[in-house]
Amino acid sequence: FRSLAMVDGYLEFRYELGSGQAILRSAEPLILGHWHKVSAERMNKDGTLQVDSSEPVKRSSPGKSQGLNLHTPMYLGGVDQSVTVPAAANISHRFQGCIGEVSVNGKKVDISYSFLDSHGISQCLDRSPCDRMPCLHGGRCRPDRKS
Repeated sequence: FRSLAMVDGYLEFRYELGSGQAILRSAEPLILGHWHKVSAERMNKDGTLQVDSSEPVKRSSPGKSQGLNLHTPMYLGGVDQSVTVPAAANISHRFQGCIGEVSVNGKKVDISYSFLDSHGISQCLDRSPCDRMPCLHGGRCRPDRKS
């Protein structure tokens, strides 16, 4: 399995390759009500979790297994009650909040159609055009207050 979940305010990326679980936890708790950019990656045994511009958290799964064969659909925000989630995934509640964009293998996916089911995901409403931090390379966003 692989999972990305909020646990006690921290973001956790977990995966199990068959010979032991890897758990990567954000160094700081996430500030709720703000946009965050999250990257959770796994290459063979090695995983990386990065939140916003923080230092990436890196871990390797134990044992010799390197592959992850997933024969189950991807879910976003939670799973239907008929689906059994491994206890090791440490997921006790569905996600409640907004997800603005998801990419898989570097490709943006349509949240509406790319997942078997979505639970707890609400429509993203911005208070300001600067909420999603659109400016790059140290630029500062300043919304036009005239419109």
